[in-house]
Amino acid sequence: MAIAIGTSHGAYKFKVEKGQQPPSLRFDILEEVEKRLPGFPIVLHGAPSVLKEYVDRINAYGGTLEDASGVSEDQLRKAAKSAVCKINIDTDGRLVMTAKIREIFAKNPSEFDPRKYLGPARDELIKMYERKNKDVLGSAFRR
Repeated sequence: MAIAIGTSHGAYKFKVEKGQQPPSLRFDILEEVEKRLPGFPIVLHGAPSVLKEYVDRINAYGGTLEDASGVSEDQLRKAAKSAVCKINIDTDGRLVMTAKIREIFAKNPSEFDPRKYLGPARDELIKMYERKNKDVLGSAFRR
């Protein structure tokens, strides 16, 4: 079951003023659902962190992702320790792929062979997912 606790899809999920933090997830709602439906699996839709490193790289290579923000990794760690069993972070993956492809095209504008930009983009994506699984989602190496 996916519950509404403050997540939404995309890189522009919150209206946040410059210098402000996005709002916190509603863990009180999550805790209440856990009490009422013990052991029931919960999904967080639209919970990417919108990783600043990749937003900055996209912008450095011609992108214009201004004011993009996501759910902090600390909040995702907390959610992963609750009844949440799946956290959707597709936007993070798209940002990683876009950042790497933009970088490659900027450094080599004559490149047209997809193997030369999709392979490195995939490698960067794998690296990000491995780190997220291990350090944020807590799902790496579980049996």
